[in-house]
Amino acid sequence: MVKFKENVTGFVYNTINGDIMEIFTEPIPDNIRVYGEDILLFDDIESINDLFEFESKEDLESDKEGFNTILEWVE
Repeated sequence: MVKFKENVTGFVYNTINGDIMEIFTEPIPDNIRVYGEDILLFDDIESINDLFEFESKEDLESDKEGFNTILEWVE
């Protein structure tokens, strides 16, 4: 299972390009808006684990989309 690295509180992800567009290191304001069904805001680990299905530390370390910069593997 993965968790946010220290000081990361969430991120905005573009599902079409597979890009992390913005990384949050402070609490995410309630009024932040993400437009479109292809631009997603992730601020809870459960939805990240459900959607991206990292199954091992190696999956996370070999990730080409950059998740290894904001997430870490926990047993």
